[in-house]
Amino acid sequence: MFVVTFVLFVLFLSSDQPDTTPTTVVTAQPSLTPMPIIVTTQTPISTETPTPDPTVTATIIIDATGPVISEHLVVAGDTLSRISELYGVSVESLALANNITDVDSIYLGQVITIPSSTEAFEPKEAPQKKVVVILSQQMAYAYKGDLVVKSFVVSTGKPSTPTVIGEFAIYLKYESTTMSGPGYSTPNVPWTMYFFEGYALHGAYWHSNFGQPMSHGCVNFRPEEARWLYHWAPLGTPVIVNP
Repeated sequence: MFVVTFVLFVLFLSSDQPDTTPTTVVTAQPSLTPMPIIVTTQTPISTETPTPDPTVTATIIIDATGPVISEHLVVAGDTLSRISELYGVSVESLALANNITDVDSIYLGQVITIPSSTEAFEPKEAPQKKVVVILSQQMAYAYKGDLVVKSFVVSTGKPSTPTVIGEFAIYLKYESTTMSGPGYSTPNVPWTMYFFEGYALHGAYWHSNFGQPMSHGCVNFRPEEARWLYHWAPLGTPVIVNP
């Protein structure tokens, strides 16, 4: 009896005590979607000097006469000499490349071909210089080969003291000299170039009637033009006087 009562008492106590077994609580974690990994690729900066774009700005033309690199449109104030300086080629090269026989003959709007090399157009031997005087025109011409480099309005001898006709050569030069003859003596005659006996090409400061016979037989030039000719024509330059 006692034993039964004890057992019941123990069972009673066991059922009345709270369950102390630890409980594991699982909290649901939200589903994490993996984020994409973005890889940025950076092009390295080159320290080398970039190669320029080989753009050709000049027009290359090839024809029977040789290569050229450019063309020039003649505008007001242009001369063949100015164009030659602008492109760094000789007047003779420009003339030969464009079939020009008189350097003063270029005109407004003319297209001038610029040779790429003076060697392509200049003859192997330098053309000879010469001065040609035409009495009927009262003109003188400075030639280099067949090219008229410069032309001049001059005054030659009067009918009573005519200029000699023929082929001569400059044999004596003076920057300034006194010229005298029957009935005259003129000091400081500038840029004098004797070509036959007492006949000379020279500047004349004492008159301005160029284009009319005025002299005692010499060929009168405007002083600034005589100066140009004096420096252009060396001793020995042929002087040809035609009627």
